[in-house]
Amino acid sequence: MTRRCQSRLCLLILSTVAVAIALAVDMEAKDESITLKAMGSFYVGGQRTLIQHSGSGAAARPGHIWDGGMYVRYMIPSSNRPKAAVVMWSGGCHTGKSFETTPDGREGWDMIFVRAGHPVYVVDATYRGRSPVSQETLIAARSGDAAPDTLPNLLTCDEEQAAAVRGGFRLRNSNFPIEALDQYLAQLVPDWFFSVQNGPVPNSRALIALLEKIGPAVVLAHSQGGLSVYPTLIARPDLFTAYVAVEALGSCTAITEAGPRFPGGVPVLVMSGDPIEANTPPPFGIDGCKVVASRNPNLKLTIDYLPDAGIRGNSHMMMLDSNNKQIADRIMSWVDRNVNARKSR
Repeated sequence: MTRRCQSRLCLLILSTVAVAIALAVDMEAKDESITLKAMGSFYVGGQRTLIQHSGSGAAARPGHIWDGGMYVRYMIPSSNRPKAAVVMWSGGCHTGKSFETTPDGREGWDMIFVRAGHPVYVVDATYRGRSPVSQETLIAARSGDAAPDTLPNLLTCDEEQAAAVRGGFRLRNSNFPIEALDQYLAQLVPDWFFSVQNGPVPNSRALIALLEKIGPAVVLAHSQGGLSVYPTLIARPDLFTAYVAVEALGSCTAITEAGPRFPGGVPVLVMSGDPIEANTPPPFGIDGCKVVASRNPNLKLTIDYLPDAGIRGNSHMMMLDSNNKQIADRIMSWVDRNVNARKSR
């Protein structure tokens, strides 16, 4: 005969087993296979360049490298009715890893968008991550042929900046999986964007090369990525089916400064998350963006401040937050209304 479970320990064991079973069932339900037409990686942009300080441990010598190229990883879903292709561009100190598996092991935006039928291209901005870096200035200074102040100005991100107790990327007390902070900090890399060796120009050239290769696409930029994507959008609107600015730098300043040069025919979504702290204004100048949208009804400009929709708690890294799928679905719904619906007419 089985005795009735009455002790606290027994009840705790039973409740733990019940939770484990529920989690297993939930994971099994989400473990759905996906069929890809193609996946892989390639490089775009840049040029073969002669530098004077090449070689290895021996004395520096002239040599040729590929400078300014950009790494691209892609997944193309197998679908009879493919949706708009999406290029994902990360922010400062980040690589394409931002859009891959989240720090706590959930699917990232790349796979979420692919599951919904979008071909996805995830990039590492030039001079970052898997994209090549020129050793010229480093070895020239090391060998004494150049002054130390010619070394690149590197933007670096640390825990005190990214995960500050107050401010930073608003990771604490938000939807960000703070228990997996170490996994997130490990993906932060030195960033050459503000050095004379790099900046928006090579990034814009690489983005144009990518879009010329794959065809017009939706470009989704996060944070610092806006400083490269906005100039590209203004220069080559023919290569954009839409632009999604996720807490992107320069958003409404770029629109205002461009004036009539800003491409009114390209749908633009400007999205911002929760300021988290009470009595703090919306981040990334979203209030100013609302004013720009109201004064420029000719623009296909959508301002999406998530708390206005009752979506609270999103950090600057919303693609990694616990509700990252909810935000991805929101973006894809906007793309469906503004791009895919227009294509099917």
